[in-house]
Amino acid sequence: MGNTFGNTLHLTIFGESHGTAIGCVIDGLPAGIAIDWDKVSFEMRRRAPGSSPLATPRKEKDEFEILSGYFDGHTEGDSLAMQIRNGDQHSKDYSRLKDAMRPGHADYTGGGHFSGRITAPLTFAGAIAKQILAKEGIVIGAHALSVAGIMDFPFDPLGEEPDLFEKLSSMRLPVIDGEQGAAMEEAILAAQ
Repeated sequence: MGNTFGNTLHLTIFGESHGTAIGCVIDGLPAGIAIDWDKVSFEMRRRAPGSSPLATPRKEKDEFEILSGYFDGHTEGDSLAMQIRNGDQHSKDYSRLKDAMRPGHADYTGGGHFSGRITAPLTFAGAIAKQILAKEGIVIGAHALSVAGIMDFPFDPLGEEPDLFEKLSSMRLPVIDGEQGAAMEEAILAAQ
């Protein structure tokens, strides 16, 4: 399985949950793009484990470091490279996996690399893409439509207002119907 995705922009992810760092390289960004790092950090905090009883208790700060491709407030037109140091890795926790593959994980292809931890660089790249698209009037948003058979309202097929996406992005479990959201949270906690 490859680590590079995309056509116009190319995203390469690297690292694994039991290693020293994870990160990504984004190729194809034109020079001169200003990135709001506070918005990127906000998205990273939303994704970070240990921030909610609904997520894994593993603690990771997801503090990223820009290695190249950004200078003096703008992209430089070359590869934008980022890394996140792992702070709560336990390599010994993975030693038994060489003999016992986990259902639902990518252990056959390298489970440490294709673990939930690798969603951090994907979130980083997505946060940058959202900013670029927003400058073109394209707003991206999502919500939990269904959890354990509990349904939220679907998005309007003709589109939603950007303020709904902003509201959803500030929620622990993004839902349109608060009552359904509370029921979803109960189901998640019961399953844990």
